[in-house]
Amino acid sequence: VISRFVQTCIRAGMTDFEKEMAIVQYLVANVEYPYERYAAGLDTREDHSAYGALVKGEAVCEGYAEAFCWLADSLGLETKFIYGNYGGQLHDWNLVKLEGNWYHVDVTSDDPIVKGGNGYGWGNLCNQYLNLTDAQMGEDHWWEPVEGAACNAKDLGPEAVEQYIKLYGRG
Repeated sequence: VISRFVQTCIRAGMTDFEKEMAIVQYLVANVEYPYERYAAGLDTREDHSAYGALVKGEAVCEGYAEAFCWLADSLGLETKFIYGNYGGQLHDWNLVKLEGNWYHVDVTSDDPIVKGGNGYGWGNLCNQYLNLTDAQMGEDHWWEPVEGAACNAKDLGPEAVEQYIKLYGRG
């Protein structure tokens, strides 16, 4: 799966930011959150893994975040896995290092769940939780700060993501 992702989604000369956007686009296009199964307490071990996300196409936040790490690692991007809290529940997301600066990336929260249809995908991306600073993420997420990985840069934040989406479309 990872080699297919690299072959089909990555091209020579891409910046780290473009690689990150390819990962986000791939995950939101190919992974669904098994909301009903999770809400019923029937989520599986695979739902919490990169395997669930990348092979089965279903994952909860832990699987999205682990898959993000695996794909980023395959491209040489430095990441961190964050265990925290969002909406009063345990939640996982990532930090990614781009151009020497760390950013928060919560792909799960950016991939909307729409009742009556899966609602997932690049075309429905929220662009609310991609490349945020600690202050921005701290508005509704809580985590233990990671030493040496403070997120303070805004250069590749939501505005840059929105520009990327405008340039390369939503699907």
